[in-house]
Amino acid sequence: DSVFYVDDYTIHRLLERSGDAGMLVQMHAENDDILAGTRRDLVSQGHTSFAYHAAARPAVAESEAVSRGIFFSRVTGSPIYFVHLSSPLSVDLVTEARQRGTAAMAETCPHFLCLDDSVYADDDAIRYLMTPPIRSEAMRKGLWERVTKGEIHSVGSDHCGYSLAQRGEGEDFTRVSPGIPGVETTLPLLYTFGVEAGLIGMADLVRLLATGPARIFGLYPRKGRLGQGADADVVLFDPRARATLRDEDLHSAAGFSPYTGLELSGRVVTTICRGRVVYDRGTITGEPGWGRFIERTPFDATHLA
Repeated sequence: DSVFYVDDYTIHRLLERSGDAGMLVQMHAENDDILAGTRRDLVSQGHTSFAYHAAARPAVAESEAVSRGIFFSRVTGSPIYFVHLSSPLSVDLVTEARQRGTAAMAETCPHFLCLDDSVYADDDAIRYLMTPPIRSEAMRKGLWERVTKGEIHSVGSDHCGYSLAQRGEGEDFTRVSPGIPGVETTLPLLYTFGVEAGLIGMADLVRLLATGPARIFGLYPRKGRLGQGADADVVLFDPRARATLRDEDLHSAAGFSPYTGLELSGRVVTTICRGRVVYDRGTITGEPGWGRFIERTPFDATHLA
């Protein structure tokens, strides 16, 4: 009864054909039977406030679905990309599969690397409603361990740009639309919690945010690198800047950030797209129509070797 879920037959049929077509299937991995059962249990106990959002979507639901996606990828030979993984176990399953020769890839997000599930105990828990939900501090640290070992291939924002008012009425987690903004804050967050914290180097940051995604999604070598023949896409980043993040400083139509109140290091000074300045010192200077559709090349697993 949802446009977001497909059954195993459909997933298997898709992966039977996607690899030969040069396509890369992306999977939001959560076992809906586990989610539905957990939700029923919580509702029957009257636990429907935002404080129970994380409990309603346990990590085991994600890891089970990852294992199933890996199985279908292995038996069909088609690659698979797992989006916004929140559990270290899920990443471990991908790593083990790759060691057996399965073309599986793992992505995580800044909110899983920078926040823990204590946010759901706060009065502003509505700011942190996303799927999968934010996990424990132990899981957050576990994800960083796997980032430092190179077992996570990219970091995506999982950006969803609607406002808090557009989520829905009330404080019942079963009746709201989940999703958070994050694309504008991804770079300073990864720099602050990763590079400045000594967990990764600048080269790792570039791999996770630029080179890796470009290779995975068939945009390399035109995107994801600085060099002859590549588009002149450049971000000028000042690592010395330091400020507390405020909602009013952001440009998304969402009008809020789950990271508001965090002190972040680094600031994007200028953004250049194909040789043209489109953002400079807080002002968007790009004009509508400058964007161009880029046809991707077929997925190439050797790019990830």
